[in-house]
Amino acid sequence: MILPIGKIPNEILEKIVFKYLGKKNNNIIEGSHIAGDSAIVKFNPEKYLVLKTDPITGAVKNVGKHVIIINSNDLAARGATPLFFLIDILLPKNSTLEDLEIICKDLHETALKYNISIVGGHSEVTQAINKPVLVGLLVGELNKKILLQAENIEIGDKILLTKSVGIEGCSIIAHDFYSEIKDLISEETINEAKNLIDKISVLEESILIRDMKGLKFMHDPTEGGIIGACIEICSLIKKGFTLKEENIPIYDCVKTFCDTLEINPYRLISSGALLCITAPNHADKILNKLNNSEIKAKIIGEIESSECKFITKTGSIEKLDSKIYEELWKLNF
Repeated sequence: MILPIGKIPNEILEKIVFKYLGKKNNNIIEGSHIAGDSAIVKFNPEKYLVLKTDPITGAVKNVGKHVIIINSNDLAARGATPLFFLIDILLPKNSTLEDLEIICKDLHETALKYNISIVGGHSEVTQAINKPVLVGLLVGELNKKILLQAENIEIGDKILLTKSVGIEGCSIIAHDFYSEIKDLISEETINEAKNLIDKISVLEESILIRDMKGLKFMHDPTEGGIIGACIEICSLIKKGFTLKEENIPIYDCVKTFCDTLEINPYRLISSGALLCITAPNHADKILNKLNNSEIKAKIIGEIESSECKFITKTGSIEKLDSKIYEELWKLNF
């Protein structure tokens, strides 16, 4: 069987990857599982350690910024505070000292911005790749009182989304494929999309709501976008969901990019948006807290008993299977 490009499908993770996890340890609170974007282990009587690793393979420019923020977003989605970062920098043949310094400076400035210490890692030039690949490992701490677990999600819970779909994907396209799109999309819109890189962190909204009553779970919608993120969550809890297109926030520049390039914004990598599951009687309070802090958010759907559905603006109902597709990989420039 030839594996598809992108994340390893959930069914293969369960069938193969999760079978081989080494020694069991009673200090593990949460280990490897579907939608388990970070691990949680016992640390001291008041706090857990939260660990996360993620590579950057889709972007070329701003990879240092991407790798720190993408890893910190998964810690933020667990309500944790990121602290220590390790980085593997893999560079292709013919990379220069200037290339290395640009990446390291990007890592340094981003780490400073989010109060993260870079404490180690590895770097090399290898013939195994044709563009820079960065792999990060981030460690943070979590107050035990605000541990959010998917097992608490119930039918009828509301699905909230901050900011917009497609934030990271649109930014990557604008930065890395400028020459391919400059004759298709206006310079003003491209620049607007490039600036989305400053919106891909969700630490601010996580800190704002992580200890609020009624918040049950948070998730960072990376590959596969918000549809992929909802599929991951519901695969874990053995339930379904309904999303309503008319309620899903989308920035104008993201819509223009997706319409022009004929890609689905709801399946486009969407780091920068925070997906939240809340109890229905607390959803408005959490929503108001976000909106009053100038972080736009909307209720985009709810948890159902079994089926996964997407209701379009025209009212048609699309039934979704369990596969996660990433629109970024479909671009043929």
